Amino acid sequence: MWNIFKRSSKTLEIEHLIDLKSTEIKVHEFLFEHGKSMIANCIAKSDILTIENGENVKKSMFYLLNVRPNRNQTATEFWSKVIDKYYSIDGEALIVIVGNYLYVADSYSKSNDIINSQRYTNVQISLDNNSMVLRSEFNAENSILIRRTDKKVDRYLTFVNDKISDLLIAVFNGYRMKAPKFKMIIPSGFKIMRDDKIVTGNEYTQEISEKLNSAEPTVIPISDKASLESIQSSSNVTSQEFKDIYNQAANNVAMALNIPVNAFLGTITEKSDAIDEMITFAVQVVVEQINDALNYGLMKKETYLNGNYVLFDLSRSKHRDIISSSVNIEKLISNGFSFNQIMWLYRLPEIPEDWANEHYITKNYANSVDMKGGGTDE
Repeated sequence: MWNIFKRSSKTLEIEHLIDLKSTEIKVHEFLFEHGKSMIANCIAKSDILTIENGENVKKSMFYLLNVRPNRNQTATEFWSKVIDKYYSIDGEALIVIVGNYLYVADSYSKSNDIINSQRYTNVQISLDNNSMVLRSEFNAENSILIRRTDKKVDRYLTFVNDKISDLLIAVFNGYRMKAPKFKMIIPSGFKIMRDDKIVTGNEYTQEISEKLNSAEPTVIPISDKASLESIQSSSNVTSQEFKDIYNQAANNVAMALNIPVNAFLGTITEKSDAIDEMITFAVQVVVEQINDALNYGLMKKETYLNGNYVLFDLSRSKHRDIISSSVNIEKLISNGFSFNQIMWLYRLPEIPEDWANEHYITKNYANSVDMKGGGTDE
């Protein structure tokens, strides 16, 4: 038996390298999307408070930011897209104001202004598979730019791009080796007659080999004394290799997004503070940048200084069970929280009764002046 082509150890090495690199990239992409979703979901569960003259009010701006930013998107969909753009390679999300609605830009051209307000043109927005380019020019008066400042994410995205480059190099180097491979089985003493001429096994093998390597479409007649079979690639990533890739990628993504690893992997315990740490170090930073951008884009300077602003409230982004929290609720009420404030905190409907809005102090608190000297004797 002769093999027309033999798979060398170099071929197997390159095939395995390609499998490893492609698996590594897919795992990184999946985990990065998972991390972004964790942050986006936390932000989507938060309320954006609208404050007027120092008081929390619910008017048209509250509805716009918390329920329906535009005719075709819910607030959850809208803010998820903002976070997706925020963590993109460009590192910024542009929100444009069209009429009384908000839209997230898919792409745009930006001016090079440094002192004056930057201008945005060729702004493209989309919904599902449909898109349109807006003719208007946008600036600080009718747009909101949220720019990412955390350089760890930039370094991580560069790291993933390097992985893609390594994969392309491996594919390029192994392109010819990855071409279809065949083996021909020829019995000993193989001979056939062709045009009254004897063709030996070596001559027949050489003839078939030349036709297989030809760039032109070729019909290859095979003698009934021989057989031609395709050699399939069998290089795969082992379960241990996949586990190592997954764990390493999870640590890289969690570190880039400032998410505790046990919260990222879902291995937190009942007493773990991982969720609180994630809100503090991963979500709060993003929320502060969104807060600043919204106030700059939606509020005039004088309006803001007069006590009018918007504020992300993360107090309800974490799940709380009202039954298991009963002791803490009692303490809140005894320290002045009204019944309706507690209901709001647990996302329950408030009660339209006067008593539900009253505040009670059942602790014997006093200021420092009253505490001096204790009581007096008659």
